[in-house]
Amino acid sequence: MKKPLLLDLYCCAGGCSYGYYLAGFETIGVDIEYQAHYPFTFYQDDALKTLDTLLTKGAKWNGYALSDFDAIHASPECKGYTDCNLSPKETYLKQIAPVRERLKKTGKPYVIENVMGAKSYMEASLLLCGTMFGLPMERHRLFETNVPILFAPSPCNHSIAHIGVYGHSVWDSWLDGTPRKDGRARPDSVPLEVGRLAMGIPWMGIDELAEALPPVYTQWIGGSHLLDAIEQARRAA
Repeated sequence: MKKPLLLDLYCCAGGCSYGYYLAGFETIGVDIEYQAHYPFTFYQDDALKTLDTLLTKGAKWNGYALSDFDAIHASPECKGYTDCNLSPKETYLKQIAPVRERLKKTGKPYVIENVMGAKSYMEASLLLCGTMFGLPMERHRLFETNVPILFAPSPCNHSIAHIGVYGHSVWDSWLDGTPRKDGRARPDSVPLEVGRLAMGIPWMGIDELAEALPPVYTQWIGGSHLLDAIEQARRAA
């Protein structure tokens, strides 16, 4: 049986794509920056232009028509939304709304993902955390979808969250690092492989890993919800 085809926009190095792959999808990634380590078929392109082409009657994008895709995922750049960005947010594009507008026009099942700071820009968003899946990290992300998802897989359990992947390092808060100048405790930095294992991503470098999502998020969304929606659509066709 042919696998359903998913288009992953703003794919970066492929954390979300890998989750959908594990759920049973064939994935194609699109990012405006070249992604040397993306593990599946990749095209360097602007996400909005990609959608505009697919929405043009009779047009094809890299040989694909809109009808070839069964679902679409989009993770617009978070710098205009995140509370972790010290630069003025106004200097960055906010693309959630224009992406949503186009995704709705496709008529396809879709998912939009972003950071907690984007909550007021998202519609009926679902919060997922690594600890909901037993991962040792608190990594909150919001997901908006036109496929009904009523509940998260489980409550957060931050008592197990001790691995952090951000900046250019992997940290373990259960290990004492070098004390700060003011005497406060600092978590110890640990090898990149610890972060890869914690997130379930074996191939990324540290900068890619710091921007990535644990694939289990989209594996759960894809396998527990998107596949059902696609099957229902096929039966109705």
